[in-house]
Amino acid sequence: MNMSYPKKIVDSYIDHEYLQERIDHEYLQERTNFRYKKVNILMGGNATGKTSIGKVLMCICNFIKNKEANSIVSKVGDTKKEASITVDFIGHSLRMYRLDIKVKPSDEEGELPKVFVCKRVTDIGEKDRYETCAAKIDRIPLEYNEDYAEELEKIDPIGWMFTYPSDMGNKAVEFPQDPSFLKVMEYTLKSLDPAIKSVEKSKEVVNTFIVHMQSGDLLVQDGEVIKKNILSSGTKAGIDIASLIYSIYKGECGFYYCDEKF
Repeated sequence: MNMSYPKKIVDSYIDHEYLQERIDHEYLQERTNFRYKKVNILMGGNATGKTSIGKVLMCICNFIKNKEANSIVSKVGDTKKEASITVDFIGHSLRMYRLDIKVKPSDEEGELPKVFVCKRVTDIGEKDRYETCAAKIDRIPLEYNEDYAEELEKIDPIGWMFTYPSDMGNKAVEFPQDPSFLKVMEYTLKSLDPAIKSVEKSKEVVNTFIVHMQSGDLLVQDGEVIKKNILSSGTKAGIDIASLIYSIYKGECGFYYCDEKF
């Protein structure tokens, strides 16, 4: 899967689809030749792998952050065979990384497979495109290191956010305390359900919002809706959408994956 553009798209609906380094909402440097698709929509019928792609990407992100092999090994279908995956991504400092991950079966019966990692990186020049950076990385020798934690430590921190249907997990959601999140949630929910009149933060219960509707009020606590039958599934998904939109607005992450919310 390639999320880059080899050349500029004419009359695109999305502006500035090229690499920009941003700190505190200020764009410091631009790489206008390094074009990428800001919005990618995966379409397909049921059980065609849309959610699985997101889970694989999340698995790689967690592996980079936590430096713990089980997140990778657990996704291998047949641990008796060698498995590998390669991903290219951009760090915060206008550098392109290529991470090659290899999972090899253990020689000893009953032992977990071994994970090997090769990290290659190149700076992104002013006129570089993805293709030129990929070519530069291709010229760097592919040398795997069994000490994957050491290799992953050399990668600049990156941010990501994944959101899945609520029935795929029961983890409580910690809402941002920023007052602007309240506006984002209200605008999002009202756009999805005309019966919603307003949204306010509870002054008595922590991490709770009150949704005022024509038929009465309901609570959203820890990301869960009390009296779920009042809201449609699409409106309930709007709570997660609001968190995602707020995160994009604040520039918290560089990568987002939203599954079955829109």
